[in-house]
Parts: sequence; structure tokens; C-alpha cells
Amino acid sequence: MQAEAAGELEAVDCTGYTFEHLFEYDFAGFQIEVLDDWAQMTFAATAWVNNTNAATVRENIDGLFEGQNGGDNDWLSTDERDAVRNIGPMCIADMDSRVGMREGVPHRGEVDWNDVEFVEDGIALTETDLIPADNPQERDCQNTLATVGCREVPVSATEDLTISMSVKEGETHNARFNQLPNKGVSNFTLSLNASNMSAAQLVIEFPVMQGLRIAGFDWLEDGVIVSGHSEPQEVHLPDGSLRLMINTSYDRSNSPPMVQELFIDFTTMAPEVNDIPGWTSDAPANGTIIPIQGLSNQEVALPMSTLESWAIDEDGWSLNCSSSDGWQFSMNSEGDFLVDIGEGDHVDVNCGLIDAFGVDGVDARTWKVGKLFSISGESGEKSDTASVTITPTSLASSIDLSLRTTQNEIMGPKEDTTITKESEVTLQLTGLKPGSFKINATVSGANIITKEMSFSLGMSKQSQPPSISIDNNLNGEQATWDNSGYSFVIAGTALDSDGESIQLEATLCGATTTDFKRTGSSFEVTISIAACGGKDMETYDVTITASDESSSKTEVEVKVKEPGAETTPETVDDDDIESSDDTPFIGAIGTLVALLGAAMLARRD
Repeated sequence: MQAEAAGELEAVDCTGYTFEHLFEYDFAGFQIEVLDDWAQMTFAATAWVNNTNAATVRENIDGLFEGQNGGDNDWLSTDERDAVRNIGPMCIADMDSRVGMREGVPHRGEVDWNDVEFVEDGIALTETDLIPADNPQERDCQNTLATVGCREVPVSATEDLTISMSVKEGETHNARFNQLPNKGVSNFTLSLNASNMSAAQLVIEFPVMQGLRIAGFDWLEDGVIVSGHSEPQEVHLPDGSLRLMINTSYDRSNSPPMVQELFIDFTTMAPEVNDIPGWTSDAPANGTIIPIQGLSNQEVALPMSTLESWAIDEDGWSLNCSSSDGWQFSMNSEGDFLVDIGEGDHVDVNCGLIDAFGVDGVDARTWKVGKLFSISGESGEKSDTASVTITPTSLASSIDLSLRTTQNEIMGPKEDTTITKESEVTLQLTGLKPGSFKINATVSGANIITKEMSFSLGMSKQSQPPSISIDNNLNGEQATWDNSGYSFVIAGTALDSDGESIQLEATLCGATTTDFKRTGSSFEVTISIAACGGKDMETYDVTITASDESSSKTEVEVKVKEPGAETTPETVDDDDIESSDDTPFIGAIGTLVALLGAAMLARRD
């Protein structure tokens, strides 16, 4: 591999490498999806690298830049990291994927495999903490051609790191193979070279293919079939696709290194013995109502977490449904029950069970799917409450609703009600922070499957300003002077009814401090009068300001008397003041005293 000093690459050749050659991980996860054309793949990988393995990876990457300025010098730099980010897809495109396929009878060993190849343009490569933060030996890069701001750490650094590969944004795939002629309909074998894969899990998902299953498998070590390895697991997904899970283990200390391989044979031929899918006691009876929101053309009528206990079959099952008026029903790969909404508020749907090999259950059930109610409310800012109107449809004569306001993970108080006609419900905003919120509704009732829904009505909670109260000391005053007479302490409480954090500041004579001591809602601040030097003042006007996260502010004015000043100053009438030639002289003395006082304050502060 050759790289320029600035981190740009002239050429790269990683032929013969595998992911494990560069990244000696503690554990890795690989997610592979064979796309519908049986010729392209999405290939994702994440490697978690800890302790000594992290040092090995840093050394391996530094070694890629042998002969380059700053490369292979036992220090890994941010320049090298940036080069890896740039050249990584090019390098991976040269690597062996370790995965191959071949149609026909089961295959083993060195045959002409249809190898999976990486596609450079589709590869995105990211890393986390390759250059660890706060490493005690971190330094500025020492090589003369390092970029501005370059820093480096020794390759012996053992801080944990992760390496991830995914499909680049805007691309559809990052791996490919020669299209299987019969697109998985006929028998084929998948091969995996698991050498050096010390601890990893591979999840491979195939396209929808009726009856695709594992017919057999073998683990080989140096060409000899062995036992004791993890058995590949198959999961028949509700949409008809097959998910394969493989766990690998390999002892890297073997000397000489051992070649470890896994061969898995697939077929679409039905097994000799196949059980019939059947309903469980959790399955809803005929006539049960499945509620939907009805806000889009397609939605999840029920999640897999609700459906998974409805039926049983060793080879997996799915719902096979039919309906009318343009309504259509299906299940996705995660097992969610999807509905494409047709005409009207509701429809009857007839659903039977079918397994991965096309075997039907013994009976079917008919349910009602539709919209039970609509919800509306005036958009805009709300202070303490929000009112919504619930309008039921004709699908059920009575529905039970549990309503509450929600904001991310925050939920307001719950309001339970039974709806038989159009009704208005008032919801509390207690606990919510200023900003937008949604209405959460859990619907239930007789012969109704309980379902949670969320509605956005354009409502938001208005910010309430913080409150401030000032404590009185034992003398009934709102400030306590220190012995020097040049600073005083104000204490009090600052609260925000919205639960937002509060920033406090105090201002006196144009000077501001945020140095508040705080315990819960209580605060204490020491304020110096130095900024008021040179002023003849009997009262110091302090402004305490509290600002919350929504920029709402509250200000209070605290008037602090000069130590020894009269609590109630004597009122002097303007007519009692006589003009005198001595007045300018008295003013000059007062100014001199004030200036001397200011100088003393400066020295004390």
C-alpha cells in the first residue's frame, strides 16, 4: 500500500486480506442480506476491539503506511486515521468476503465457488476511538509533512475501539455475486471460511422463497469433517423469507494456523415430516375487532409482539388473509401485521395459517379491522391543560380509552374514559417541558384487541417563567454584609414549574456574576461592591435573573442598604437645602473620599 504524506492514496492493494487480517476483534457481528435479484447483497459488519487487541489493530493500521512519511513508526496519527477513512472502501473491495455459493448437489472443499465480492462504491467505513481521546501519551505529530493539528498516540494504546462497515448512503448494495440461475429455487450450498473468526455472529437473510430451508451442513477443519461446533440456526420469517444465524469460534493460538470452513446445503423440497400450523388459546375469536388509526394508506395493524403467541408451528407460520373493498393484509419480515386501507371505516378479514412450506392450518378466523374513533383538538400553545374531542365510529357501541399527553419519554397524567358518543376530554400537561407534545391513546373494550396509538395535533406546551424568592436574615434584611463591608451575600430559592434547568445571574452597577452556590432549588451568591467604586451610594440595587431552557426569564430587584445606613432614611425637603459658595468644596471632598474608597476596594478585591 502506498500513501502520500497528506493522507491521500496513490494506490492500494489489499488482495488476499480478510476483515480479520487488519481488525483482530474481541467480537464481531455481520449482517448480510441477499437482495431479491439473487445477485446483490448488503453487507454490514461491526467489530468490537478491546485491550491488547486494540493495540494490535493500531499497529496493523500503522503498518499499512510503511515507507510513507509518518507511517510504520509505532505511532498512529490522525493523518493515518483520515487516510484509512478515505482508502478503507478501496482496501475492502480487494479483500476476500469469505462467503461463496454454488448451485446443485451439496459441495465441499476446493470447487469453483461463486464468491461474494465487495463493491467499493457502496462501502461506508467508520471507526470510533481509533485515536483515543485523553491518551496520556498523545502528542503533536513529529513527521515534517504532518497536517496542521495532527496528533498521534503510540500503537501500544489499549483503549477500546470499534470498526464498522455499512452501505454508503444513497447506494443500494455493497457486495455482489454471479446471479444464481434459478434464484434460489433449486438446491445450492453456501460456504464460509471461518478461519481466524475467533468470536463472531453472522446473520444472513435470503429473499422470500417458499419452502427454502437447511437440508444439511458440515464443519471442516483442514478438510476433515468435525463435530462440536455451533449448529447454524434457521428462522422462517412471516413474510416467507429465511434468516440464517451462524456463531463462530476459532483458537488463534493454533500453530500452524488451521483452515476452518462451514458448508450449509439449502433446498426448497418439503421435509418428509411437516406439522400443521395451529391456533393457540391466545388467538382472538371470530368477530374480534382489531383497531387501526387510519391516518395513512398503510399502517401496522398489530406488531409481532402481539401476534407471536397466536399460533404455533416448528417451521414458522404466517397469516394468509383475504378481504374486500380494496383492503389488503400482509406480514413483513419482522412479523408485523400490515394493512393497506381500502374503502370505508372498517372491513371483515378472513385469516388462515400457513407455514413456510405452504401447508395450511385446519381452520380460518374472521375479524373486523377498522377505525374505532377519531381525535381532534385545537392546535397551538397550551399552558396547563389540553382539550381533545373523541368521535367514535359505528364499529363498536362502546370503547374504553386511556389518554395522556406524551413528550419523548415523558408522560403526563392518565385520563381514563368510556366513549359511547362524541366527548371532550381534558388532559393535564403536568411534568411536560415546554415544546411540542403528542396525545397517547390506549384503546380497549369488550371484544376489542388492546392497542396503543399516538396522535400529533400540533399542540405545544407554553413555557412558564421561573420563580425567585429572596430569604431574609435574622435581622429581617435580604442581604448579609461581610466584616470588611465590601461584599454581601444574598440567598434564596429559584424554581421552574416546567422542570427545566435554571441559569442564575446577579447584576450590580453594571457588573454581572454567575458564581452561585446551589443546592437543589436553594442558592447563595456573594456580590462585591467594587464595581460601584467612586459612587456615593446608600443603597445598592441588585438584579437577580433566572433563565430557563426555553429562554423564559424572571427578574427580582433587591435593595441592599449600606452597612449602618438608616432603615428608613429621613425625608429632606428641597426648600430646606440652602445654596452656598461652600457647596462645591463639600462636593470635592465627597468625591475625594469616594475615590479613596474605590482604591481601597480595588486592593481588597
